[in-house]
Amino acid sequence: LDETTRAPVRPGNQCHVEFDNRLAREAVVRAIDEAKTSVDIQVYIVEDGALMDRFSAALIGAARRGVNVRVLVDALYSRDKALGMKNPILQALRDEPNIEVRAADPIPATDLFELQSLK
Repeated sequence: LDETTRAPVRPGNQCHVEFDNRLAREAVVRAIDEAKTSVDIQVYIVEDGALMDRFSAALIGAARRGVNVRVLVDALYSRDKALGMKNPILQALRDEPNIEVRAADPIPATDLFELQSLK
């Protein structure tokens, strides 16, 4: 990993690459559940479903225990802050104390183009 990222190896840190999606998702939820001070997570697509329900519940639980939570999402593919759209899942997270949600590359509402043309 240090060769691909050019980041120096630091004693006491470790990295495990998980190729099984189910196990990877469980590891993310477990890490959120075990967080003591902060959670920083980047999510590309936020859509209603069982997976996002689990992530949201874990993030809210962490925030309510006093953990500072920051969530970064893609504006277009999460349909939040893109052409005036608001993602209800992300809005619910924003309404929680200790949770900050930001949409990367927000797209201001305009009459110049349609959302489908961006895809």
